[in-house]
Amino acid sequence: MRYVRIFGALLATAYTTFGTAQVQYSNAFLSIGQDARDLGLAPGHISFDSLGTYWNPANIGALTSPLHGSFFHMMQYGGIANYNTVGIRGHVAPQLNAAVTYVRWGIDNIPNTLDLLDAAGQVHYEKVTAFSAVDHAILAAVAYRGTLSKFRRASPVRFMVGAQAKMVFRKVGTFARSQGYGLDLGAKVLAGPWRAALSLRDITGTFNIWHYTFTDKQRQQLERTGNAVPVRTVENTPPSLLLGVGYEARPLSALAVRPEVTLMMPFDGRGMDPRVGVEVAYHERFFFRMGAHRFQRITSPAPEGRSVTIVSPSFGVGFVYDIFAIDYALADMGTASLLPVSHALSLRVMLRRPPISQAHHPTSK
Repeated sequence: MRYVRIFGALLATAYTTFGTAQVQYSNAFLSIGQDARDLGLAPGHISFDSLGTYWNPANIGALTSPLHGSFFHMMQYGGIANYNTVGIRGHVAPQLNAAVTYVRWGIDNIPNTLDLLDAAGQVHYEKVTAFSAVDHAILAAVAYRGTLSKFRRASPVRFMVGAQAKMVFRKVGTFARSQGYGLDLGAKVLAGPWRAALSLRDITGTFNIWHYTFTDKQRQQLERTGNAVPVRTVENTPPSLLLGVGYEARPLSALAVRPEVTLMMPFDGRGMDPRVGVEVAYHERFFFRMGAHRFQRITSPAPEGRSVTIVSPSFGVGFVYDIFAIDYALADMGTASLLPVSHALSLRVMLRRPPISQAHHPTSK
C-alpha cells in the first residue's frame, strides 16, 4: 500500500502543478516566456526589444528580418521538469509581422504504481510503468508597426500594436487531459530613448476544462489507499494588465544601458507585482542582464517574528555573431529560499537577412 500512496502523492503533485489545486491560476507554465534574454531581465518586461510574444504580442512589430527562428530550453527543479519552445517569425505584409510558437513543459518518467499490488496484496514490480505530465501550447501572434507623423520631434515616434491567440493542451498520462483558449492584446511606443508599453493578457479569461479517465479498478485502488479521486474541473486564468517603461542611455558610443520597470496588475485583487531589470550592451554584441520580480514581505517564524522582504532574482548574458544570437539566464522562478535556480538557454537565428537599409539592432531582429 505504501507504494500506491507514493503514486497518489506524485499524481497529486502533478495535478497541483498542472492546475487542479489552484483553479484560478492555470497555465502558469507559460509565464516562463520564450527567450532567455527576457528571463535574464526577470519575466514580464514588455517595453524593450524582444521577439517573445507571451508578455506582449506587439513585440514582433519590431522584427526587421524577413524570417526568424528561435529555440528556448530551460530546466527546472534540478532537471526534473523541462521547458522548451520553438518559434518562427516573419513578415506577412508591409509593416505587418506574424509569429507562431510551440511550447512544451513536462515532467517525464513519473512512476505509475496503481497496479503494483494485486487483490491479495502481493507486490508485482514488473507492473510498474511510467507516465508523463505535460503541458502543450501554441501561441499565434500578429503585430502592426507604424509611425506617428503628427509629433514634431527630431526622431520619429514609432508604435506597434499586436494580438495573440493561445491554445493550451494539457495531459497527465492517460488519467487526465484538458484544453483551453485565450486572447492577449498589446501595444508599444518608442520615442527617442524612451520606451513605453502596455499588455492586456487573457482579456476574457483563459479557461481550461479538465476531463479524467480512471478505470473502475484504478478508482477503487486510489480510494482504498486514501487518495482522492479527481472530478471534472474548470480552471480560469483571470485577466491582467501590464504597464512598462524603459530608457536607453548611451554613456559611451560603444556602451548602452537599458533599465526597465514593469507593473503587473491582475484583475483578481492580488495587488501589483513590480518587475525591474537592466541590460548593459557593449557594441550590441556582448550583453549582461539582471533583474528581480516577486517582491514579497513575509514574517519569519517565532520567536523572532521579524518582517523580511524576499525577492526572486535573475541574471543573464548574451552574445551576437552574424545571424546568430545566444542567450543564457540563471533565474529563480519560485521564492528565493524554497526552489533551486533554473538554467535557461535560447538560440535565435536570422533565417533571411533584411535589406541593408532596414537592418537594426541585431540582438532582437
